[in-house]
Amino acid sequence: MQHNLIINGKEIAITARRISDENIFIKTGQKEIEAKILYAADNELILAIDGKKYRCFISASRDKIYITLDGINYKLRVNEPDEDYNSGNAHGGDEEIKSPIPGKVVKVCVSEGAKIKAGDLLMIVEAMKMENNIYAPFDLYVENIFVHEGESVNTEKVLIKTKPISTE
Repeated sequence: MQHNLIINGKEIAITARRISDENIFIKTGQKEIEAKILYAADNELILAIDGKKYRCFISASRDKIYITLDGINYKLRVNEPDEDYNSGNAHGGDEEIKSPIPGKVVKVCVSEGAKIKAGDLLMIVEAMKMENNIYAPFDLYVENIFVHEGESVNTEKVLIKTKPISTE
């Protein structure tokens, strides 16, 4: 089945189908991948792709899916046909950034009121001795920071409230 996803603000067409209970076929553009599911839990997935293991942490909000893969965060959203992501402000109103995994905040890299560019490091959350960098998904202003270094967080905890920078 083909899906049009918005991944960190970029639209990508992905075809995915389950081959068996353990195997998934994924195609994006000309690239084809077969992944084997080695482990699946509530918010954790371990995949084998071309003999290499990948650990993913997954969380979801009402309309977005957050995936952390090799310490890099991805924000996914299914592009509904009636939504226009190419006009005006593609990010709508305020955005709440949550932790993609349960863990401990080891570093807050921004301050309230700061103007941040897409891809800038916002915060680092550590889980099981693995650091997960949380990057800005788009150009934004930091409105509020709700956590401090050393604080334990779960996937429901809002870390930062942001406001998109106007594209006008």
